[in-house]
Amino acid sequence: MNQKPLIQHLEKSLLGRLRLKLFSEISKNTPIPSKEKVESFVLEKIKLSTPIGKLYASILFLSDFTWEPYSNLKSVEEVKKLLIALERFPLKNDFFIELEHCPNPLPESIGILIKCSELAKAEHGFVYSVYILGEERFPEAIIDYIEVRACQTAPDPIICSYTIDGTSTSDLRRITDSLTIQVAIKVLYLLLDKHLKKEEQRRQSEIVKATELMPISRNLSARFLKQTSGRMELAIIIKEEASAEELRSAWAKIDLLRTRLRENQGTNLNQIQYSLLYNYHQMHKNGWSYNLIAMDINYDCLVNLCKASDEIISIDVETISSSGFTNAHQLLTSVRMKEKDILDCLLNGLEDIRSGNPPWLPKSGPVDGQRVRAAIRQWEREEVSQKVIVRKPPETKMAPLRTLTSPSTNRYQQMAKELLNQKSPRAYEEYQEALAQTIIKTGYIGYIHSND
Repeated sequence: MNQKPLIQHLEKSLLGRLRLKLFSEISKNTPIPSKEKVESFVLEKIKLSTPIGKLYASILFLSDFTWEPYSNLKSVEEVKKLLIALERFPLKNDFFIELEHCPNPLPESIGILIKCSELAKAEHGFVYSVYILGEERFPEAIIDYIEVRACQTAPDPIICSYTIDGTSTSDLRRITDSLTIQVAIKVLYLLLDKHLKKEEQRRQSEIVKATELMPISRNLSARFLKQTSGRMELAIIIKEEASAEELRSAWAKIDLLRTRLRENQGTNLNQIQYSLLYNYHQMHKNGWSYNLIAMDINYDCLVNLCKASDEIISIDVETISSSGFTNAHQLLTSVRMKEKDILDCLLNGLEDIRSGNPPWLPKSGPVDGQRVRAAIRQWEREEVSQKVIVRKPPETKMAPLRTLTSPSTNRYQQMAKELLNQKSPRAYEEYQEALAQTIIKTGYIGYIHSND
């Protein structure tokens, strides 16, 4: 098996380079040791030192990570409030963040690994292990290892810093004296903020009220469920005794209830599968050609795949956790591509990017003008048949202009530009010129699909 593309991909990220360093510790004969050798190495290290063993396990087995510029970290004024929130809303997954453009005396790029575990000697509470890693001296040394305690009933010590001076403290004033402790607190705040935003999105879909059951047949009934957001959903309750024939016979009644609900409140255009296609329809309605919309989708898809190549350290995993991959998948789903075709396209595209090759050009990507035309016409047919009912457009969110030119956005657009120009020196410029001409001609800017 040719290991060169995988090695090249790992070398592009700090997590990947740290992994390669551990690979060289595990095996001197081959750059990529076997899974059995890796597992044996981790077990041996855990026996010698649990914190170090867990650190090595995460670096070797984590399948994804996030990249953040240091400027995204915010100052934390109320540390105690943060600790209360970290206890109430624990971050139970392992997180690896690559911080870039760090201030002196830190290296330009550092890795932050965060692991959460329950306190053994308290009724409730958690300890967050924060490993701060630099590439130069790893694995012989790390920058710092900090434990942050989130427990109201047994709060002391709040902070333990083992690498710098080996001391523990509950004096919050020490936080301002230690850059690494500040970094640990700021990263925890960043992760908690993202976690709470996801929880709020989930809460909006929670059920707050349900109507009485409405009989449909002997073993089938229905009720309407009201979500926190105010929208209603139709729920069908099926008893164990229900047969397939009974379901088929009741379908006309179920479809009538569904149609009446849709007529009453309209289609939820805030759902991504509707909002994207609605926007494409509006773009074409305002003078954008099918081919330009296809180019725009292909370019957005490429930018998101560049982000996914940063986030995914190993493509050969059953479940890929990556916002870039998810965004790219949603873009292709919106124009009715088949699931197998989407996965083949994106996974092959990741392999190309990992090897330093562009997977496609805006003009010749997975989406063409014909596919966009078919998807938009299908949308129009569904509006006529009232399968889709537009009561109001999707919600729009105001975003600071700086977010459109943030280091993260610029990073992946630059990656996409370099890949395109490698294959065709004018590809990126031609796409940008076509966009500019259409926006000037039509006065319609289109939509912005977030890469964050």
